[in-house]
Amino acid sequence: MNFRSALFLVFFGISLLTHAQTTTFYKDAGLTKMCSEKKAKFKRVEFTDDEGTKIIQVLNIKSECLVKEEKYKNDLPAGVWWDYDEDCNFVLERDFNKLVYSDSLLPIYGNKEVELPEDFVMAQYGDSPTGVLTYISHNFVYPKEARKQGISGKIYLQILIKETGEVEVVSIIKSAHPLLDLNAWMVLENMPNWTPATIGGKPVQSIYIIPMNLQLG
Repeated sequence: MNFRSALFLVFFGISLLTHAQTTTFYKDAGLTKMCSEKKAKFKRVEFTDDEGTKIIQVLNIKSECLVKEEKYKNDLPAGVWWDYDEDCNFVLERDFNKLVYSDSLLPIYGNKEVELPEDFVMAQYGDSPTGVLTYISHNFVYPKEARKQGISGKIYLQILIKETGEVEVVSIIKSAHPLLDLNAWMVLENMPNWTPATIGGKPVQSIYIIPMNLQLG
């Protein structure tokens, strides 16, 4: 065997190792009861794609359909996650691609570096300055994966309140963990309209920094 052939076999072996697939079998979709393939109703398949993303899939063996798909890059959630019930009916999509991390504030009203006119009135959600915190406490759902792993932390998000009162989530200024970051992002993204900021009674765009202290209770 010459050097070139040997080199090819080495790289081929590495490729096979990188793309190796691991399959385990379970009696339940929650993967709490491992069993033999013969007794299994669900299987968990794990592999790595060409871009180095680890993909984990849970499949219903009888229906040959997807129950769950998760993706990880550098051991952190990435890409789009899909959740179905054990009969493969769609439940939830989680898109980690939408998360933007930046501590740069928009150069508009609400930024500490932007001078505020004397007649500037801040945007507000609901009937009081604490209305947004009440909304978050009623609508934030702790991700089960974060709860299982004991993940908690504080998140700061920058949102844009448009002249119409519509909310646009701009960036995460301080991150806790992508699992928590995404649920925080989605809660704010789905908020009803605010009362917009005004200057001289006229609605204007403004930014607002939202803190979320997410702790396991």
